Amino acid sequence: MELRNKFNVGDEAYTVIRKPIQYDCPVCDGTGKFNHNGYNVKCPHCCGTGKLTDKKTLWNVVEEKVTIGSIRVNIHSNNGQSIKYKVYCKNVLYTINSRPESQLFLTIEEAEKFCYDGNNPIKSKTIKDYIADGVPFVINSMNERRETREGSIIFPNGWVASIVKPTNSPKQYTVAIFDYDGYLNLEILRKHFDNNDGVVICNTEDEVCKVLEYIKNL
Repeated sequence: MELRNKFNVGDEAYTVIRKPIQYDCPVCDGTGKFNHNGYNVKCPHCCGTGKLTDKKTLWNVVEEKVTIGSIRVNIHSNNGQSIKYKVYCKNVLYTINSRPESQLFLTIEEAEKFCYDGNNPIKSKTIKDYIADGVPFVINSMNERRETREGSIIFPNGWVASIVKPTNSPKQYTVAIFDYDGYLNLEILRKHFDNNDGVVICNTEDEVCKVLEYIKNL
């Protein structure tokens, strides 16, 4: 079996760590002390450090590169591989002994992107989010008023998503696409999504949102 390791022994790489958020102490304004009756008194709130730490942590890039010392590969029954590296770091501020491959990078830009993505996760959208973002109403070519509501979302690109949640089916949702005049289009979703006849059957709300995002971007 071919090993798919990204790094070799002796290579240098950037890595990342999670650090608590630090902020200036609000009692002493970050000085670590304050004046009391003419005397400088150590701030009891921050123990004189001038800094407080939050329980929340953020990803940060370690400025010094680490050196790969050894490689450990686990082979799984499905032929998958999980690779970890024993690494050495000259920075005495952190204890960095081993790292998964996902936390090692060839360039500092890759490491910074990892930290940004990890610290700013994209919030998963819900069906209600798409309803809130839908066009409130349109007047179609037959002078009919169509409105965005639960189960029917009007997009500004000329398409309407219809969402049905049946009560007598093991599947949870079905999603279909109509034009503003109410005509069902079976070809659009059939071409993009597998195993459907133009109406997509979804087991979860996340699957529904993937279909809605596709319709939105048509």
